[in-house]
Amino acid sequence: QLRPKSGLSGYTLTFLLDDTAAYITHNSALRKLILGANNLNTLTMDASGNVGIGTTNPQYGKLQVDGDVGLSLGNGVWKVRLGNPNYGSAVLNVYNGDQGNNIPVLDVGTNWGSALFVTNTGNVGIGTTSPSVKLQVAGTVKATAFNTGDIVFNKDDKPVWRMFEDEDGLYLESLKTSKKYKFILEEVS
Repeated sequence: QLRPKSGLSGYTLTFLLDDTAAYITHNSALRKLILGANNLNTLTMDASGNVGIGTTNPQYGKLQVDGDVGLSLGNGVWKVRLGNPNYGSAVLNVYNGDQGNNIPVLDVGTNWGSALFVTNTGNVGIGTTSPSVKLQVAGTVKATAFNTGDIVFNKDDKPVWRMFEDEDGLYLESLKTSKKYKFILEEVS
């Protein structure tokens, strides 16, 4: 049922159907096209071509969604790609997390690889897509401060040495022999 509102001053709304598409257009350069359901304004297209879902005033780019967005490719993988894929766009992959321990829940990177990888067990990898501990970094870490307890040194993913401290000094323990060695520090300045 179409009901024209009185006082439209020559504005028209056109419905056109051909072999390639269905078109809904109007002849006002200043008015929005709003589609709704259940007496709610659901989708809005303004005169500049911006589209709003959940808003009648899209102003943050070509598409503005006010509310949650769910994307599914049908195989449990949701992807949002930002930027131009030909120039190393940022990629955000979100998985359902039910496909094994190392399947990511979140994978942030570019077309050239993963930069941050979070598994469904909560392990975080930076520069690696197979973190086996809570934080695993493949590369150099730079920090302005480093707070730690014991430091365990691994060789071929097996713990070999443990460095720890107490009020009396700094120690190194062989995890093969359980022998402990105390660091003797010499003041140089």
